[in-house]
Amino acid sequence: MRRSWIDALVHWGTGRRVPWWALVAGFWAFEVLALSAVHWWDGSLEVGHPFSRTVDMSYGIAGVVVYGMLSRTAAASFDTFRPALEIPDDEAARWRHRLTTMTPWTAVAVAVIGPIMAVAALLADPTTVDLATTSVAATILGVAFHWVINFTVALLVLPHLASQLALITRLHGWVVHIDVFHPQPAHAFSRVTARGGSAILLVLAYMMLTNPAGFTNPVWLWTSAAGIVLAVVAFLLPLRGMHRRLQDEKRQLLDRSAGRLRAASADLHRAVDAAGYAPVAELRGVLQALDEDRTRIKTASTWPWETATARGFATTLLLPIGIWLVTGVLGKSLGL
Repeated sequence: MRRSWIDALVHWGTGRRVPWWALVAGFWAFEVLALSAVHWWDGSLEVGHPFSRTVDMSYGIAGVVVYGMLSRTAAASFDTFRPALEIPDDEAARWRHRLTTMTPWTAVAVAVIGPIMAVAALLADPTTVDLATTSVAATILGVAFHWVINFTVALLVLPHLASQLALITRLHGWVVHIDVFHPQPAHAFSRVTARGGSAILLVLAYMMLTNPAGFTNPVWLWTSAAGIVLAVVAFLLPLRGMHRRLQDEKRQLLDRSAGRLRAASADLHRAVDAAGYAPVAELRGVLQALDEDRTRIKTASTWPWETATARGFATTLLLPIGIWLVTGVLGKSLGL
């Protein structure tokens, strides 16, 4: 199967013997040095002084890391989810591949759209002047290297996550084996949706903390709002189908439990009516066991995620909202 350029890049990085964090640190240092060197070369910055807006260079690297993380999580989640399906192994392998990669055409489309969006954001950003140098060529190179490439690579996370959400929704509709007392397969993909949503929220929080223009730049404001909505949708929407399936399974278990209770209760009544009291104690034990089983079914959760997963996502969701309230709302009110 053909790989997209982003999958080839991630594969190259994960196939190295160098730890991923060392690669990340190395690429970031290279970007800082390269952009600083442009300013040193044309004299707009004193040699040895690094360029100040190095925080923006983290977006592209973060995009690659998040892309790889989502792919690895999706692969592990699909393996956990696999027993719930009844499909041939070759078909399962195709679904696993689709969950963990991006089509080449999608990657090319992002490579075209990303620079357009990046330039639009720059034109609406009053701090764009910080990227300018005394040389037009150096300015163009710095903007392209520093901003456009990083923005475009980071943007890849959105279509990758959107594709995963659509595929997860479809896979949940094909579930055959559901067990509310063995919910691991049913909960498997919540790790993907929660991590995808959390990654978007963390990037937004980072942007708010490092780029004050994010509160005034209309492109970034709309991007932030859309990102928060997408994060919530990413976590909840693909899991609705599994939630319904778990509810249906629980309802069927309760119906069968009610039928057994009725049958045991009828046996008890017949024994009493026939003055056959010998089996009463035994039937009482049966009724007590069935009642305990019904209670166990009632308390079984039908939420398609672990409690820790939902709690972690909710905590992350509060982060950018809290930063926006403190910095964007209270800061303006207090004149900070």
